[in-house]
Amino acid sequence: MKITVNLTRNTEWEDKKPYGYVAIYLNDEFYLNSFQIRKNLSNDNYFVSTPGKYYTDKEGVEKSKAVIEVQKSFKGVADKIIEAYKELEEKNEKTVKLNLGDEQKPYSVKATTYLKPEVDIKNGKIIGKAKINIDDMFTINDVSVIRDKKQEIQILYPSYPKTNEEGIKEFKEFCNPITADCRTKVLDAVKESVVKAEEWQKNHPKEAAKEQTESQEQNQSQDAPVQ
Repeated sequence: MKITVNLTRNTEWEDKKPYGYVAIYLNDEFYLNSFQIRKNLSNDNYFVSTPGKYYTDKEGVEKSKAVIEVQKSFKGVADKIIEAYKELEEKNEKTVKLNLGDEQKPYSVKATTYLKPEVDIKNGKIIGKAKINIDDMFTINDVSVIRDKKQEIQILYPSYPKTNEEGIKEFKEFCNPITADCRTKVLDAVKESVVKAEEWQKNHPKEAAKEQTESQEQNQSQDAPVQ
């Protein structure tokens, strides 16, 4: 899989974290953003931080939820990103583009959907949440699975609020397919996972009912997530 990385050093706030920002493109088809360069407080080493959301529960405790997780195969990529960041520091430069991985090698997409109590929205219902795994390197959490008014399955990628230059709050997605083929590939994987989840729910009614109850209790214990 071809991996393209846009790395930007944070030159405006050098005394604050993060030290850099990372955007990743897979085969020029799928885009992942909001990765950051940070420092480990225990050993002062740099590392690549993955995107997450923060929320406060009813007890007022701040918790975090990983939106994009990385697998072991990402380590080699992360090491090269850190090396490139150190070179930017040494040369006092701001940005660099890295071309990593095998040229346009096909990648796999797998999905797992967890059905939850349906939530009405404008153009359909949210029926659950999905995890999308790309090439066993990235796992994208908190993907909303929607059955629209035509009973077709659609998905919404996790997003975060951001205020634009006009002072208007808008939502930016942590990741997104760039091409139509990639969009279809990911959606087909989710559709297949929905069928499997519905079959499991039908064949295990008691377990499904317990999961529905636990899901409702978990949703009620959290306030709306904030970035």
